[in-house]
Amino acid sequence: MGLAIHVPPAQREAAGIAGIGPEAIQGPGRQFNLLGQARGLQAPAVAGAAGALGEQGELDMVLASGLGAVLLAAGVVPAVRIIRRWDLQSGSEEQLRLERQTYLVAVIMRFVMGFQIVSLFLLLHTADALAPMFIGAMCAAGSLKVNGFGYPALVATILTCLLAGMWLILDAADSRAWDYPLIRTKYRLLLGLSPVLLVGATLQASYLLALE
Repeated sequence: MGLAIHVPPAQREAAGIAGIGPEAIQGPGRQFNLLGQARGLQAPAVAGAAGALGEQGELDMVLASGLGAVLLAAGVVPAVRIIRRWDLQSGSEEQLRLERQTYLVAVIMRFVMGFQIVSLFLLLHTADALAPMFIGAMCAAGSLKVNGFGYPALVATILTCLLAGMWLILDAADSRAWDYPLIRTKYRLLLGLSPVLLVGATLQASYLLALE
């Protein structure tokens, strides 16, 4: 006389989805086999959903990094001009033009620097979301090891984040003083930060585009 095994409705439904007949659920050992097969169906769905989210995150980060690099490049030339020719005591037309330019450049750079800080968290979030797509990757740490660009991109992004924070602090302090005492300092920092930001953006794009 065989054992009568009670199978909950949810397991019966999973058995039907998996194409498992009633005979597969007769007996204690086969009941566990049923659960394993039903769970196995969930793994591709989870990986597929994570892949879709990860691919969208990849595209967003590449586009945002490219936009940030373009805006930064647009601010470098005015920054050089301000460093060389800024003279608040002068009432010349050139000084008035530089004062108008520095307002515009500062606003653009605040956006760029703010994004650089956020991009560190976006990179980690995207790498974590991609983890289910790669064998052996449990979290962002595993995803960053998938190719040779992952950890260099992370290091460059951390450095850029720190420098961007310093620039924002200098800009806030400089904007509160009527005579802009830190204007040359903050734009020198901007020139030094530019290569780091461009390298970081390149490494991020290389890492994300090289994922398979």
